[in-house]
Amino acid sequence: MGTTVNKESAGDLGGMPVRQKLLPYGRQAVDEGDIAAVAEALRSDWLTTGPRVENFEEAFAGAVGAKFAVSFSSGTAALHGAAFAAGLGPGDEAVTTPMTSARQRIAVLYQRARPFFAMCPQTL
Repeated sequence: MGTTVNKESAGDLGGMPVRQKLLPYGRQAVDEGDIAAVAEALRSDWLTTGPRVENFEEAFAGAVGAKFAVSFSSGTAALHGAAFAAGLGPGDEAVTTPMTSARQRIAVLYQRARPFFAMCPQTL
């Protein structure tokens, strides 16, 4: 059984597109120096750890005025690190939204805490 779509509805429902021109997710500023640095890293013995990571963390901390900085392999790992740093543990609850990916909840569960879902009716 097919679904009837009103051609006046939003583009994601099969109707007219909301925008005529694509809105880019992000724009990267990559120059030849960046490309050379990546090639140098790929040719080195250090792909995921080593002196480049430490240099990056120190430079980042300095750029934002922090005493320390820690880099992570992914956003999920960073959320887990934040849950750990916040001291979440068994018996704790962390307020999050159910209207997102599971990553936030996973970070809380890794710490054996309980995610608590909150929704604002005004935003629905």
